[in-house]
Amino acid sequence: MRFNRSSPNAGMPLRALLDALPVVARGPLSLVPQRVHSMVLCAALNRLLAAELRAAELDFLAQRSLVIDVPELNTRFCITLTGTRLVPANPRCADLTLRGGLREFLELALREEDPDSLFFQRRLHLDGDVELGLALKNFLDAIEIDQARLPAMLRPLAMRARAAALRALGYGARSAIPGEPYQ
Repeated sequence: MRFNRSSPNAGMPLRALLDALPVVARGPLSLVPQRVHSMVLCAALNRLLAAELRAAELDFLAQRSLVIDVPELNTRFCITLTGTRLVPANPRCADLTLRGGLREFLELALREEDPDSLFFQRRLHLDGDVELGLALKNFLDAIEIDQARLPAMLRPLAMRARAAALRALGYGARSAIPGEPYQ
């Protein structure tokens, strides 16, 4: 399934970049208000998850708030569902906080690790409503994101970025065929 790690030296410059990214990004990110971080994430997720939003697959977030906390970047993304759109939420009223490092969120986004593994390895932490956490985990397990959802001009960039991130994380090369699910 996953976990076919390449040799330890593969992608070493990228791995060093990935390790340095939180230190480098923290400064510039601190200049941008936290709400803007959430707005950018919501805009990206609304585009990427448009079909799921229309199909009401994210209704478990209605009138609930999710905080994605990345302490090493000193940032918290706060989102909720209003109608069929994800919108920024008040971080002080979080129903569920998902906390982890940049590496863990990249592995999760790239489908190289599943939420259960990250949670049981204590690399991902959940605080708050257990039922909401389970609904989020089930959604993440079920979703299949393919490159066809991305605007055509971003697909080549996404393929290169995905391949570079996988190398930096130490995973073997993956096929980056347009339209292929990220699995």
